[in-house]
Amino acid sequence: MATTDDFHREHFDFECGECGATECVDDHASGDRVCTSCGLVAEAHAIDEHSEWRTFADSDKPGTDMNRVGGPVNHLLSDGGIGSTVIGKASKGDAGGLVQTLQRIGNTAGADRAMVSASGTIAKICDRLGLPKAIKDYACELFKRAMDQGLVKGRSQCANCAAAIMLASRQEKVSRSFDEVAKVADNCNKKAIAKAFKAMLSNVMKPGEMTKTASHPTEYMIRWSNKLGMGAKHAKACQDLIETIIPKPGTERTGSLAVLKSWDGRSPNTLAGAVLYIICNLFLVTKKSDVQVPLSDICNVVKVGASTIKATVTQLQPDYDDLLPKWIGATQQQIATMIAEGYPGSSEPAPVS
Repeated sequence: MATTDDFHREHFDFECGECGATECVDDHASGDRVCTSCGLVAEAHAIDEHSEWRTFADSDKPGTDMNRVGGPVNHLLSDGGIGSTVIGKASKGDAGGLVQTLQRIGNTAGADRAMVSASGTIAKICDRLGLPKAIKDYACELFKRAMDQGLVKGRSQCANCAAAIMLASRQEKVSRSFDEVAKVADNCNKKAIAKAFKAMLSNVMKPGEMTKTASHPTEYMIRWSNKLGMGAKHAKACQDLIETIIPKPGTERTGSLAVLKSWDGRSPNTLAGAVLYIICNLFLVTKKSDVQVPLSDICNVVKVGASTIKATVTQLQPDYDDLLPKWIGATQQQIATMIAEGYPGSSEPAPVS
């Protein structure tokens, strides 16, 4: 990495007036340039145009908190986020009117104000969803593209921000469902988010940028398993099972599963809920875990009714031999016992075959 000294040596031809040497050292604290051969101060009190850093740490906290003076450049704003802001209390007379006028025309432009407000909304939703800063930045960029194309007009800002977050998280393979986003978005329903998402999906993505058109339930399984208090093996088994039920793009079901099944019309969330329900109870039957998860808890996580999940489990039962991961080691008797005697991890009765 180039240092400040390297920068000066590269961009300035230095020759000592005393000894003719070409090597120098820049003292940034005093602003002096000193010859390394004879010690002649060739230049004094030079202005350092590099970034200024200061310490803003509280006196009662250990260590230092080095913060750069001023905020970083924001390329999503017309002035880069470093424009001038007129402040002051307006008074009566011509001076007061001048202050008001300067505040109106000198501060952030209308489009920039909308972008700043949207960035705050996106940051708040991302924090509630536990999404990283990279998703927030990508979502802000998508919102900016949508705003430049006039796609945000006629829709609430919250719906547009939520749609940008969904699109960004889906691209980065940390998908969130419409229900999850709608739950943490203020004054915004799932229908409004879906409309904004559809408009952005077909207009703001650059050629070759859209790598995914839909999320896959495997992206939810680890997060949902953690919410339900399951272990890593549960999550792995759930991912394997849901990937067998709903193959990822580019793959297909084989063998007896290649034909159309009765559960093919079920929504991904419904099938995911059924998978969580099956795996939890299968681990109990095979004595690989003692974690019991009530069906009501699964319903709250996947946002699907208990009767729907039980009906889906009933549809999956005839294909257990081909669906269930072999590495679990469940015997035919254990599977038959689970089906006949009920699902021990739930207080609900067994699905009716």
